[in-house]
Amino acid sequence: MNLTPSTRELSKAILLLVLGSFYYPFYLYSQNIGLVTFKEAIIPSIYILVFVLIVWLLLILLIGKPLVMAVMISGFIPIFLTYNLLLTFVQKFWPLNYWQGLSVLFFTIVFFAKLAVKFLNDKLLRSVALYITVFLIILLVINGVQIILYWYATNTTIPINQLPNYKETEHPLPQRETPNIYYLIFDEYSAFDVMEQFYDYDNTKFLDFLRKSGFNVSLTSSNPIAPGQTVIPQTTWILANLLNLDYIAGPDDPPDLLRTYRWNGALYPLLEEYGYEVIGKSENDDFVGLSSTLPASTSDTKTQDGRSFFQIVLGYSIGSPFFNQYRNQRAEMILNWFQEFRKMDIPPLGGKFIMGHINFPHSPFVFTATGDRVKETETTNIKDKRLYKNQFIFATSLIRDTLEYIVTTDPQCVIILQSDHGMRYVDFSVPLEAQAKILNAVYFRGRELNIEGLSGLNTLIVTLNTVLDSNIPLRADELK
Repeated sequence: MNLTPSTRELSKAILLLVLGSFYYPFYLYSQNIGLVTFKEAIIPSIYILVFVLIVWLLLILLIGKPLVMAVMISGFIPIFLTYNLLLTFVQKFWPLNYWQGLSVLFFTIVFFAKLAVKFLNDKLLRSVALYITVFLIILLVINGVQIILYWYATNTTIPINQLPNYKETEHPLPQRETPNIYYLIFDEYSAFDVMEQFYDYDNTKFLDFLRKSGFNVSLTSSNPIAPGQTVIPQTTWILANLLNLDYIAGPDDPPDLLRTYRWNGALYPLLEEYGYEVIGKSENDDFVGLSSTLPASTSDTKTQDGRSFFQIVLGYSIGSPFFNQYRNQRAEMILNWFQEFRKMDIPPLGGKFIMGHINFPHSPFVFTATGDRVKETETTNIKDKRLYKNQFIFATSLIRDTLEYIVTTDPQCVIILQSDHGMRYVDFSVPLEAQAKILNAVYFRGRELNIEGLSGLNTLIVTLNTVLDSNIPLRADELK
């Protein structure tokens, strides 16, 4: 097929715009693979492509030169995606609203486009377009290889007893009585002394509530740190260890292996052998290796920092005012998650194991201390420690109300209340030891249970041994 020069130029321009629109979402997908679906990477890519095509057509009508306009727009795509952040910064010096800023941006693009047409020859611009196109293709191929390798790894079944460091757990036959067990993990809920030392917040009222309600509370619990570890504690390997009742995972394990650990853990089969029905109440199935019974609106998939994939790609983009309801959606999801425990119709001694995990008070920050909404632009401002502190305070009130309801309606239950790690992202020095300290408390049917100083994993083991009359050995608190 013979292409006329104008058709060839249009084809090159469109190819450049397609590659530029799809690169960023697919890069983020490769960094969050296993936490989001492939479809979630396609949707924001199409939004970006439609927008850049509209701007491209407008510039062609004003100036012409389709390939030149495509080169210009490809350079502005990062600005389109971070427009609201840039506007917030500019507003500190120049009071612009959204539409005024949009006008300034468009005229800036037109100005530079006209300069390019006037001072740069077509041959040079075609070369630039070719280099950018080849560069984007290489980047997409690299991300594509990562994605394909992950898909291959996760679709290759590995028997759990063949996984590295797997150990068989021996246990006797189940006992008769099966009190309901609630295992509630609140992501990034800091320990009592950490909040006081680094956030100047006294959480004693919550501590007093737990003790008066019959909880056994450990004030010195931590999850272990690997020798020489420099990376911050991660939910992905911490939950892999909890779900396997052993320290089989660590910071050096790749995401696909950690996911395999979580979906093939020893905890759920053990409980089922003892007659328990395992119920998932996690906002992210992949974190707990269990399909959730939460409504779809309550269990949207999340990226590594807790935001939806759509939000992380387009949350600060130029089009965010038209579809950015993330803060309210996130707040509603969190409130609905807590309400789920009031909707459960579980009789005492019902033999249910409820696995609950939520990225809260983990960022993004959507609540003030009183439950009001924070500004959309502040949801990921990890440098302002007041945002975490306020969300922590509101999270504590929700946790307290939920625990009070469960204990009141099912006093014979068992509740394991933990966090995976404490707050990590602050613009001042917090040692790893403080980040690894956790919330750790157990309600054991109103009875005493000594968990002081135990890690999250060993607390889980001690509780299970006591409930099930099993003999799972305690683990040395050492990551591999």
